Amino acid sequence: MFAAVALLCFAAAGTLHAADARGWAVSTLLRHIAAAPNCAHANAVGLAPARRNAPGYYDRHDRDNDGLACEEYR
Repeated sequence: MFAAVALLCFAAAGTLHAADARGWAVSTLLRHIAAAPNCAHANAVGLAPARRNAPGYYDRHDRDNDGLACEEYR
């Protein structure tokens, strides 16, 4: 139930649209959403660093726009 509510909240905020189309497992999708605030969150859920189009990747986390987000966690 909580996961469904969380998904609805983030879908309404526009966070889910790209991830939803990728066909990720629900657990991966939830980790991707949890990584949204910043790189520390992405690292905490095991998604840092992240390559473009991979779970945990957000443009705002890719400071130099090289396709690798949260590089400081390599």
